[in-house]
This record gives sequence, C-alpha cells and structure tokens, in this order.
Amino acid sequence: MPNIRCVFCGQEILIDSLACPYSGEVACPNCHIEMQVYVTFNSQEATKVQRKYPFYPQADLKEEWQYLTKVETNSFNEAAWDVGNKTYTSAEFMAMRALESVCRRLYEKTTGKEASQGWGKVIDELADTGLFKPYVGIMGYFKDVRNRLAHPDGISSEHEAKSSYMMAVRLVKELPLKDIAVDVTTIDESKRGEALGGNPP
Repeated sequence: MPNIRCVFCGQEILIDSLACPYSGEVACPNCHIEMQVYVTFNSQEATKVQRKYPFYPQADLKEEWQYLTKVETNSFNEAAWDVGNKTYTSAEFMAMRALESVCRRLYEKTTGKEASQGWGKVIDELADTGLFKPYVGIMGYFKDVRNRLAHPDGISSEHEAKSSYMMAVRLVKELPLKDIAVDVTTIDESKRGEALGGNPP
C-alpha cells in the first residue's frame, strides 16, 4: 500500500492502492494540514506531496494560536487562503485585520483603556510603552500598510501580500501574548472587552 508523509508533522498517511494513481487533496489526520498530492504505483514516476496553500497559520503560529481570538484565527486563515488563491489585496487586508485585533487587545491590557481610537493612534501609544519599544520600526511599517490599503485605488502585489502576512506572523510570535493577554480560548467574542478588563463593546 503506497504511503506519503505530511510535509509539516511527518505523519505517515496510507493511500488506498485501489485509488491509485491518485491526484488531488489529502488532509493529514494528525495536524489537519491540507496537501496537494500525486501518488502512483509506477516506480518510474515520483510521488509528489506539496502544500495546498503557501501558508498555514495554525502551523506558523503553533504556540500562539491558543491566545488568539476567533476573529484573529479566522483572519489569519483567510489571509493564507487568499494568498494561495492569488487574491493579494484581500490577503494583505486580512493579515492586517488579524494583527490590528491583537494589538488592540494588547493596548487595552497594557493601558487599561479601550482601543476605540484609530489604528495609527493605537500604534503611536503602544510605541511609547517600554514593552513595545523594540517593535517601533515594524509597527510603523504596518501603519503605512494600513494607510495604503485604505486607499480606494490600492491593489496589493503578491510580494506585498506575502511580506505583510509573514511580518504579521513574526510580530505576533514576538509579542508577549502569553504574559500579558488572558487566555482567550474561553472568551465569548461578544464580551471580549469585559473579559479583558475594559468595557464591553
């Protein structure tokens, strides 16, 4: 019986010999990552296994995933899906949406104030706190991205979308979510503000 290995976790996946040659999608039973595969019994042909999409947020943010809200995980998933489907403006927008939500939660937790002001103001105030000073440069980059995406004639390139996604993931990985954010896995999204110590939205 032919088998393949997951490109992320290494899990061995058996393929029904009666279904070979098989070309299509396979989801890993262990980590649930989706892959594009081509499996054959012909020894002269190579079995091919590759990612279905170029990014997998749950794998990219493995340790941080539990601290993200449903809005944030959905936004990262949509950004990855959009990159894979070449809808780059949407991909960059969704990556920014996820990062903005994370930063607003951290702003509320750090300052004790509700993050009701604009994104630029939140970034400026976060940059003034000692906790976020190391990230002033990258926060400024995302401020510029936000302004560019707000322009009605703006269209993101593949490079811009991939760069913003990867930089958003990198920043989320470096931010101290575990230390200063509550465990959001049990938070009712409709009561997010109250659970974070602020006023409910």
